[in-house]
Amino acid sequence: MDLRSLIRETSARDWLERAKTADIDPVPMCTGTSRTMTRDPNPGARGLTRRLGAWCAALLLPPCVALAEPVVTVDDDARVVRQIGFEERATTDWSHVFEQAPGLPRRGLFFDAMVDESVSHGGDSSLRLELEGGSISYRMLPEAAIPLESSADYRVSGWIRTEGLDHAEARLELRIVDGDQMKLISETTDSEDPIAEATVELLVGRRGPIHDGWMQTVIEVDTGGARYDEVRNPRLFLSLQVVQPGFDQEDDVLGGRVSRVRVEDVDGKAWFDDLRISRAPRLRLVNRDPGGFHRDGRPVVLSAIVDDPFRDRIPAIFKVRDLDGVVVERRRIEVEGDRRFELGFTPKAPGWFEAELAIEGGGPNERKSVSMIVLPASSYSRSNDVPRLGVSLAGWTPEALGALEESLQSLDPGVIEFPIWPVDTDDRPSLEGVQPLRSILDRQRFANREVMLAIDRLHGGLAELARVEPEAVRAALTEDSEDIWRNAIRDWMLRLGTSISRWRIAGGPTPSPAPALLRQLADEYVADPLLLLSRPVELDGPWGGDEHYLTSDPWFSSRSFESITEGLLEGATVRLEPPPMNWRPRDRVDEAARRIINSWASGAERILTPWSHEEGPDATMLAWTGLSPILGGRRPVGEIPVGSTSRCFVANDERGPILVIFSDQVDRAETIMLPVGNGEVEVLDLDGRIERIRPVDGLVAVRVTSTPRAILKADPLPVWIAGSAEFTPGRVSTGREEHAIEILFENPIGQGIEGRIRLEPPRGWTFEPASPSFKVEAFGLARVPVTLRWSGPPSLGRQVINGEVQIADGSGARVPISLDLEVDSSLLQLEADWDLARSDDPRRAPIIVAVTLENIGDRPMDVEITTSAWRIGRERRILTGLLPGERRVRLMHLKAGLDRLAGTDVRIQVREIDGPEGVAVRLPIFGGAEPDGGEKATAVVEP
Repeated sequence: MDLRSLIRETSARDWLERAKTADIDPVPMCTGTSRTMTRDPNPGARGLTRRLGAWCAALLLPPCVALAEPVVTVDDDARVVRQIGFEERATTDWSHVFEQAPGLPRRGLFFDAMVDESVSHGGDSSLRLELEGGSISYRMLPEAAIPLESSADYRVSGWIRTEGLDHAEARLELRIVDGDQMKLISETTDSEDPIAEATVELLVGRRGPIHDGWMQTVIEVDTGGARYDEVRNPRLFLSLQVVQPGFDQEDDVLGGRVSRVRVEDVDGKAWFDDLRISRAPRLRLVNRDPGGFHRDGRPVVLSAIVDDPFRDRIPAIFKVRDLDGVVVERRRIEVEGDRRFELGFTPKAPGWFEAELAIEGGGPNERKSVSMIVLPASSYSRSNDVPRLGVSLAGWTPEALGALEESLQSLDPGVIEFPIWPVDTDDRPSLEGVQPLRSILDRQRFANREVMLAIDRLHGGLAELARVEPEAVRAALTEDSEDIWRNAIRDWMLRLGTSISRWRIAGGPTPSPAPALLRQLADEYVADPLLLLSRPVELDGPWGGDEHYLTSDPWFSSRSFESITEGLLEGATVRLEPPPMNWRPRDRVDEAARRIINSWASGAERILTPWSHEEGPDATMLAWTGLSPILGGRRPVGEIPVGSTSRCFVANDERGPILVIFSDQVDRAETIMLPVGNGEVEVLDLDGRIERIRPVDGLVAVRVTSTPRAILKADPLPVWIAGSAEFTPGRVSTGREEHAIEILFENPIGQGIEGRIRLEPPRGWTFEPASPSFKVEAFGLARVPVTLRWSGPPSLGRQVINGEVQIADGSGARVPISLDLEVDSSLLQLEADWDLARSDDPRRAPIIVAVTLENIGDRPMDVEITTSAWRIGRERRILTGLLPGERRVRLMHLKAGLDRLAGTDVRIQVREIDGPEGVAVRLPIFGGAEPDGGEKATAVVEP
């Protein structure tokens, strides 16, 4: 018997066009099934008996929590609604449709779908699809559809195996269809695919674990969302698919004329087996307060639902963890089935928390979590000036604007970026919600929050009409032959252009000006228009907008971001993507905070973070809530050197100075000393907790980690002197042994000061005079001249000169300072590295130092190279006739290994024979010497 005769055939191209561009209820696509509930669905009916039992229990017990009883487990097989194992050869419950990709030579051929008794995951057979070019979709027939209950959770799983698919992907597609609407369409229209037109939700299985060549795929289904409010007869349709790259894209051409080029598979196989549709326990946990922002000192209240049709009493565990994963709340509860209730806890301190509700003994899918930020009861007020810290909204809907506004009141950002066409409005008229949105925007402006509008994607319905991708903003505005976007954007600018000046679109792959259409509309309808074109920080080239707008990659470290954006952020807007989700929450917060601080210190005027108010706040939002009142409106005015592993930025405005401190070391704390005067200071953590410390002799000892902290209420005078002190010029050359330089620092107070400066020069250096005096007027700049001399070759690179400023006001105040001085050479470039000689004992293997010397001058040189190691001795090499531009390497063998030299510095110095030039460097061995002294810090045998 020919099995193909049992397979019904439909027009693949017609079906696909309707499935992708349905006129009735456009279908939202998603690539995963992880969804956050924003509304509590109404529990569905379970029958009179069940309701009577629940009412009786409610009279006898507390509404939610009962005495603990043994856990009652439910057999997984009892939850199965339908299981499909393809054990029968017939496939009459399925129908195939196909889409042959344009341009392939085998276009128009059918694919093969057959039961394969030689390959199976469970049982004796599976279903095999054989690709013959294009994509495959093999779907249930209407009579085989699976009826679902409203306001219920289901879990769909299956196993997939592939062969020869290098580009295409095998997957499960699931459609939830309004059965009544599907029947009406079938009976009253000529529709060729009522299933597609009556689709309420379309989901695609996520990739799961692989066992013995079979990959498990899972789809979570929730029939309780807002889209199901009017659905009375939900039905589930499964499709077995093999899809080529670009299958889910809504267009075949870009901008109406540029054809897409994709690499596709023309053959290959996929097997599907053990499909299972199961009823899952219904579990919900949501913040009662909009956005998940709560205030310290008040109970945090969460709304919860626990429902399982197979159990009347459900034991569950409620836990709350803080940012470091420490459980701060844990209790066992027992809930009556089909009930909603409230859970609450009172945090002992502000901060970020994650609450979890899990069915006891359940699997990973039987738990829900929600995050929240508990803000301090009273915090420092945000400044209304730039720089501003704020949020870039992921989306909004007209119904959610009220809750969004409440969230903004709690968060209080300095700047807000709204998208005009978020994804959730694709199935609505393009102007729906603009009037209530305008009211929200006006109230934000009245609250001194700057508002920006983003056209970072196009309206989905209009994009379908124009046959472009929603993300192809520049292409659509450049090729708007039918004036679709001219009219759509004009309508928005007419309504909002008088109050919102900054409008942003995504920049192109190469820097280019704003599209002429956008510029024309903005000039006509926007008051004082400013067009911003966002671009990645790593993209080089000229700017295309009126102001700079940079976007960061989540994987950029704060140091790499700082180096890439050097000189680019002055006056710019920067949107910082949160660090990767697989990092520890504490590490994500620390890294996000350092990126904010680096952007602020580099002169950015607006610093944004992506934010979805319908989800609980990401842990990195703690960096924004903590730093916004500290950095907002304050400009960086200097940096107090506090060592090689920590940083201390100084900011100031009319509210007084603030010191922002953090360490570059992870999981390690250190103590730094800072000049703050004699009054008590407040040390503010990101979560809002305050530690009050009394200084000793004008210095405060502060514990610093990788999580930034701020010091407030410091005396401006010592802070300003320490933060502004510097040498000028800040760079000297080894070509001369004497240099005239000046020490500069600012007087921030309204009266003159005088005193002396004492410096601690490195070995072989002197400053004359050794203790120069100074006198500076109110709000003036001190300029103290000194002469620097050295004997012997100085070390190249950054040198830190410590000292103190002694103020002669009768108080004996001493302000410690650290000044950087860069030493370079115009004749020699010196580099050094080390390695171990071969040995059976690596700890005792002799260390070999490789010295690379390059003549960057204009005359030949004869030099002597000397290496000095701690308690070991010296090694010398003579190098003659080093020509200009020539580069030579010499190996220096030390008479010791890591057992003696680990944690020390090796000094390499180069002297010109019969000449004035001399340079030196220090080479750290396994971390080098401790920077704060000790014998090893100067542990070299001097010549």
